Amino acid sequence: MVSLEANRHNKKTSLLLFLIVVVVIFLFLFSGRIFTKDAGDTIVAKVDSHKITLARLDDQYTRIPSDLKSMMTKDMVLQQLVDEYILMDEAKRQGMVASKKDAYDVIRKSILASQKIEEEFYELLAKDNITKEYLTEYYIRQLSIQNLLNKTVISKIDVTDQEIKDHYEKTKDRFIVPESRNASHILIRTGPNINESLAFKRAVEIKKEATIDNFATLAMDRSDDQQTAVRGGLIGLIMPNMTIPEFNDLLFSMEEGSIGGPVRSTFGYHIILLHDIIKEHYLPLKSVESTLEMELSAVEQQSLYNAYLNGLRNRSSISIYYKSPAAVMAAPSFRDTGEGICIDNGKPFVAMYSTSDCTHCAWIAETFKDVVWKHAGNLSVHHYMLDTGDDLLTKNVETSVNVYHLNIFKRLSPTQQVPLFVFGCKYVRLGNAHEKENDLVSEKAEFEGILDEITKWV
Repeated sequence: MVSLEANRHNKKTSLLLFLIVVVVIFLFLFSGRIFTKDAGDTIVAKVDSHKITLARLDDQYTRIPSDLKSMMTKDMVLQQLVDEYILMDEAKRQGMVASKKDAYDVIRKSILASQKIEEEFYELLAKDNITKEYLTEYYIRQLSIQNLLNKTVISKIDVTDQEIKDHYEKTKDRFIVPESRNASHILIRTGPNINESLAFKRAVEIKKEATIDNFATLAMDRSDDQQTAVRGGLIGLIMPNMTIPEFNDLLFSMEEGSIGGPVRSTFGYHIILLHDIIKEHYLPLKSVESTLEMELSAVEQQSLYNAYLNGLRNRSSISIYYKSPAAVMAAPSFRDTGEGICIDNGKPFVAMYSTSDCTHCAWIAETFKDVVWKHAGNLSVHHYMLDTGDDLLTKNVETSVNVYHLNIFKRLSPTQQVPLFVFGCKYVRLGNAHEKENDLVSEKAEFEGILDEITKWV
């Protein structure tokens, strides 16, 4: 494999941009006026010398764009405010606070990117209660925290070529390319105004005349599929079930270099030439190494960020007095980790972790599947067998657990006990709650209660 060291700097830059986007999303939604005094009100949290009031929390919650508000709870907003104070104080301590000029530069670029004039830009933001002053303060904070994370997290990410090779071997099965067939066809179209028997007769005559050498010429002269006729009938590589069933069934029963048909489909009669067969194969490491490096870097980045932020939290004096009772009341056996909702492929991550010899896991497995499967379109749902690597909620039989998902298990179950239930990384439960009573109805109710909270993110 060609060494990645030459382009490591560019990929770290891309990763930095990714982190900036993450910071922008969270801080844009959750950042507050940290340079103004809080109005006198009920205190919902204290972070060192800072006080967060209910009025402040309510104000931040109202600033969330209306189309995103259903995805957020005030607990999430409050946790982000706490983390922002911690990170901003550390940025100040390390002399990394951005200037107003830095903020103005970013704002100007945002206005250019929006393709709107300045007045229109701010009018659009005003619909979500965002003023010019608020935006300036926000970018000062965002850039300050970006500077801090660049030094303390991004600069420490180091994925080696060997790690990429190992990751490729462990997850190789997802890079299988199924057998494909390179084919051409000649179409004799049928339809309401076309004589069926004449169309069939025409197709039979062309099939008798066709050879490998003259097939392209016949297609250009006689095929009714004008899109492929200009290419001598060439369709190109076709994977299983990519085309209409009749065409697919004939094509994948043919031998290389043969001509088949005519076969009838909704379009008409097809005469097919199978040029060659590309056997099932793995994508080579070289073609996926960038993807693998980004995956490993993202896992390492998340781990470094969590460790760094937890370190800052441990050195801070944090008291939180506000808590929404909804999720706790709905599912008392789950604990709130205090984390935000973790996202996998753009969807909240929900998983059960088991082993094949775990009887407690087997007892609850079908109930878990029945509940979460209803939300499979909106959630990233999984049931991993840790000893085999298989995800029971997919059609395929996997042999290894996604490394990012495995790290979630290791982090949330330090003793590596099962069953572990992870609902968005925020709500977690180790073991079953009602197995002694053989009460699957209550288990189902708790799962559904937690999912009511998780699906607010969808």
